Amino acid sequence: MEVKKKEVYIVPFVSYIEPTLSRVSQCDEIEIISRYKLTGIKYACIMNQFWKHKNHKVVFEAISKLKKSNNCPLTFVFTGKMEDYRNPDYTEYIKKIIDDNNLNDNIRILGFIERNEQLVIMKNASFVIQPSLFEGWGTVVEDAKVLNKTILLSDIPVHREQMNMKCKLFDPHNPEELAQLISEEMFIEHNDNIEFGIADMHKRAKEYSKGFERLLRDREGRNRWINES
Repeated sequence: MEVKKKEVYIVPFVSYIEPTLSRVSQCDEIEIISRYKLTGIKYACIMNQFWKHKNHKVVFEAISKLKKSNNCPLTFVFTGKMEDYRNPDYTEYIKKIIDDNNLNDNIRILGFIERNEQLVIMKNASFVIQPSLFEGWGTVVEDAKVLNKTILLSDIPVHREQMNMKCKLFDPHNPEELAQLISEEMFIEHNDNIEFGIADMHKRAKEYSKGFERLLRDREGRNRWINES
């Protein structure tokens, strides 16, 4: 039996957040940071829904290890709804990890927040942690790249495709490795060049549009050939 080959197109999206960022004034930014009680606080952010595959567990375990070594001057800010409809008991499991390790003073769980608020909080973070066990082409990583953030990134295939020079990989099942990366980053003064991130966003958006245009053009040509045959 003859196997027909199919054309495969890879057109990864780009997080085009410049319009949203431009609508947030400096006063808005100050108000958002103040409202969430993050003014003057050095923090890392983790921006995922509390779903099991998002792997918050490894972050909490890493924080616990840092705390036990008296090496945790950083706050960890989490956004996302604390509910996993596929795993109803997961939220209680996460709460138990937090309580058992006495982490409430080290973390802030903000819940589900507006898109502009999410970007402001990410922009003002020292760095971003993305610990997922699996992802599509993740929005969190794309947002962080535009904001030119350092990202501590779980070592999974799609993240290897998405990563740039400011990403550092860790084994998503190894809290010791994540704790080590956090301890290295928490005392660094991060200088995020948002202008560079936005320029890179424009460049990648053009590549995305060309790839999508090629997909449509090739599909149209193939359909025309089939109709005329």
